[in-house]
Amino acid sequence: MVQMHEIISKELKQISTNSVTDLTPAKNQDFAFKIEFIDPNQKAIKCKCRPLPFHLKEKVKLELEKQLEAGIIRKSNSPWCFPFRVVDKPDGSIRITADYKALNKLIKDDNYPLPSITD
Repeated sequence: MVQMHEIISKELKQISTNSVTDLTPAKNQDFAFKIEFIDPNQKAIKCKCRPLPFHLKEKVKLELEKQLEAGIIRKSNSPWCFPFRVVDKPDGSIRITADYKALNKLIKDDNYPLPSITD
């Protein structure tokens, strides 16, 4: 019984973290996917960026630097551009999310959605 507890504890330590920077994402994976657009000749779109409140500028800068350093995000030269949103977390830190509403309007629905947990 003790051995099983040790195994589970060891596995949980490998997958749990206190900070996003403690995660170790697999880098440079050769994984690609294709997005099918409603219009096959769809050109890249650039959405207007939203102004960032002054009191969040430093927090956003620090969070982006942490995520870049941890390898969670990377710099991009994509012709596509979407605004991001900053959400306050209960502990006072922030979460940065992307707003893909404009992109979602342009792509085909998934014909093979993932099954629900009840299925």
